[in-house]
Amino acid sequence: MVAYAPTSPIIEVIQAKEDSNGTVQVEVHVSSPAPMHRVMLRTTQNDFDTVTTLSSDTSIWVTAPTIANVYFVSACAATLQSDGHRLESLFSQEKMILAGQVGIEEQMDLPKPTALFTLLQNRPNPFDESTWIGIHAAAQIQEEYGEICITDMAGRLIKVLPITLHAGVNEVLYRHGYGEVGTYNYSLFIRGTCLESKKMIFAN
Repeated sequence: MVAYAPTSPIIEVIQAKEDSNGTVQVEVHVSSPAPMHRVMLRTTQNDFDTVTTLSSDTSIWVTAPTIANVYFVSACAATLQSDGHRLESLFSQEKMILAGQVGIEEQMDLPKPTALFTLLQNRPNPFDESTWIGIHAAAQIQEEYGEICITDMAGRLIKVLPITLHAGVNEVLYRHGYGEVGTYNYSLFIRGTCLESKKMIFAN
């Protein structure tokens, strides 16, 4: 008899906050008809920092083993077979949450229909050493010169990245290195004019 694994659950990360003991608690809601779920949490490392098994409840507070600025959460559904073995689904799509903030998902940027230039969200985000910053240029753009200006939240200029733009998606690599973590702004300048700005998170 063939056993079929359950469908991957849908998860929602509600919040992450520090409790009175100085540990971070992440609230997770899991949607799945399966009788059992496993919630996995990690920081910026590839390996999971903690795995929590839910027998029936669909909401849980997961204790993070380390203090970090950002956490990644995923889950799988599980069923118990007659022979005692557990059959698990594939992991759900990871959700990212910043400590002290509601959960957010990274979404693909789409070029603005009427814009000559569209600043795209950096990838990866958060990042731990370097990240790619993209700019979409409209079809009529043959060649243009621009700059990506990196600033901290106080407005101090960190780096200026020159970039040559042609029709389509153009990318420049920003190497932050290892240093002060936090949120930074990056802005697209064309001929001295700031066209658009976005935020990125350095989470080393």
